[in-house]
Amino acid sequence: MLPKVSVMVITYNQKDFIHETIKSVLEQDYLNIEYVIADDGSTDGTAEVINEYAKKYPNIIIPLINLPNVGITANSNRGLKACTGEYIAIQGGDDVFLPGKISKQVEWLEQDENRVLCGHYLNTCDENSIIIGKHVTIKVAGKGPENWIEQGTLYGATSIMLRASAINTNGFDERLPIVSDWKLYIDTLLKGGEYGYLTECLGLYRKHDNNVTNIKEPVMKDAEETFNILEKELKGCNKSIKIGRAYILDYGRGIQNLNIGNHKIAIQYFLKSIIRWPFNWKPYLRLAQSCFKTLIKR
Repeated sequence: MLPKVSVMVITYNQKDFIHETIKSVLEQDYLNIEYVIADDGSTDGTAEVINEYAKKYPNIIIPLINLPNVGITANSNRGLKACTGEYIAIQGGDDVFLPGKISKQVEWLEQDENRVLCGHYLNTCDENSIIIGKHVTIKVAGKGPENWIEQGTLYGATSIMLRASAINTNGFDERLPIVSDWKLYIDTLLKGGEYGYLTECLGLYRKHDNNVTNIKEPVMKDAEETFNILEKELKGCNKSIKIGRAYILDYGRGIQNLNIGNHKIAIQYFLKSIIRWPFNWKPYLRLAQSCFKTLIKR
């Protein structure tokens, strides 16, 4: 018998996209799925759309609707707790699964019980589902959490499928109100499980004005708090945490400021990144770029 897959999607005011999102799961060729849709108190009619589909597909869709708004992380845990599959696929409420995604990821995970996390390539699309580019996938496979601590989420969130038995019993860390999925992946890999990715585009990540990741500083604050938590609670990864702080926080904030023309502030962050971890060439390059732009402004 095929192992059961839970597809978990969280939604909030995504009426314009939820039809396409749901259809992309229902049209998968994998025959043993449950579809947990956790709505966080939408006010735009999203819950009503979910309920319509749940009535049509009562043996597949588990609707968690008409519940109070609790925020991204707590709503993610509502959805996660309702999942009963051997594998859990994560989906954004505005993202799309492409044909064959679930079957191909299950096939990869089933090859070795030590495999606990699988991603794949993604394309990006706009509000009208027109493909506008490729989502960044860091082409790294391995085992354990170190690379995820040092470089952030390696694969796009809507590409990720997890082995349920490897997921931390606490689920998403509710100390992180926005970016808790990154720590979930780190926690899933803590026992040395393997991760990898499929070199095929099997999903669409939608870019639009309401993407949560557009809110730069709150996202960075969650990342900073993630490192604070890891420093207190995770033993043996001090080097990775140091590298991660230098790259994700210092270098990342430097890039943000460089992109909006705050070159002097960017210089400070790139210098901070170099001082914290001097073995990454990227902040040196961006430091030179920022200094040059500062000079030509004079």
